[in-house]
Amino acid sequence: MSTVVWFDTSLLIDIESGALQGGLDELARMQRDGFKMLLPKHVETEFLFSKAGAQNMAQRQAFLQRFGLQVDTMASQVPLAQVRAWTDQATAAGLGHGDAKMVAHVRASAHVRNIRNPVLLSQNTKDIAKMRLQGVNALKFEPVALRPKMHIAAHGGGGGTKPKSSVSPATGAPTRGAMFKAGLKGAFSAASIASMIPDVILKFADRAAAKQALRNIQVKFIKEGFARGVAAGIMRWTEAELDANSKNRMTSFRLQGMGDAAGMLKLGDMFKLAESVENYAVDIGYAYAGTRDPAWKDELRDKGFAFLRNTRYHFGDDPEALFEFEFIDKLAWAIHHSTDAIIGPAIKFDS
Repeated sequence: MSTVVWFDTSLLIDIESGALQGGLDELARMQRDGFKMLLPKHVETEFLFSKAGAQNMAQRQAFLQRFGLQVDTMASQVPLAQVRAWTDQATAAGLGHGDAKMVAHVRASAHVRNIRNPVLLSQNTKDIAKMRLQGVNALKFEPVALRPKMHIAAHGGGGGTKPKSSVSPATGAPTRGAMFKAGLKGAFSAASIASMIPDVILKFADRAAAKQALRNIQVKFIKEGFARGVAAGIMRWTEAELDANSKNRMTSFRLQGMGDAAGMLKLGDMFKLAESVENYAVDIGYAYAGTRDPAWKDELRDKGFAFLRNTRYHFGDDPEALFEFEFIDKLAWAIHHSTDAIIGPAIKFDS
């Protein structure tokens, strides 16, 4: 089953003109991944029949055909009075008339298609939040390669060289996915895991009790971070939403009972280790989900939603809730049996 997404006018213009760096490549990737890419009727009118569109109509029609972008006619099956009511509602909420009509058309088509949270891709960051309150899941289109934002240092050769430590995620640099050259096993090899132990606790790392406690912390938070990253990926979160709403969520409560019996590992040190490991695993989980096809993502998402419904978890009627930590943490918990089965075999330690 393909994933349906809608595009707004300004985004299509920026991609077609080449003004949006990486936009054409990202569109090609979506086409290969089997996305059903649609233009709301109002977007077709603006893109093809406005003054600028008419001057470049042949070129723009070729662009739509090249990438399989289709004009959506399903909204016509909804009574016109209802579409107008949704348009007026969106206008009253502060959207311009054109955006209000676009949102109403997406909402109507999604109603016919029985899609609960229709995804509308946009570059209009100013009004995305307003659109989300009108029954559409508006997302910023970000053609950025999925790469992890953390450099993992490997052991040096021979001589018992210590791994570099205290690695924390950098921000801003688009480096997600580099670890995927070696796959999950490379991302969670013994050397990569060891490199995340802060210098302050390396002196305890070879002591049997401390070693087991460290491994327990690393395994627990690799699995939990990976599940959260995958959950964000199957919900089609952007990288900005991932960084803002799914990282740096460590608490002392989550570390209760995880120290060694001798008390060598202090809470502050365990906290740094757990947060570093979890943030890294969030990135890897997100990158992993980015390598999977839309059908896989939809199947795992639906499985998680079914589990949440069966446990009577309800995240409310506000679409914004789907982009908050509380929801993604619950979804990660709902799918963790599936994600543990993926990541568990990849976690390796030195003997």
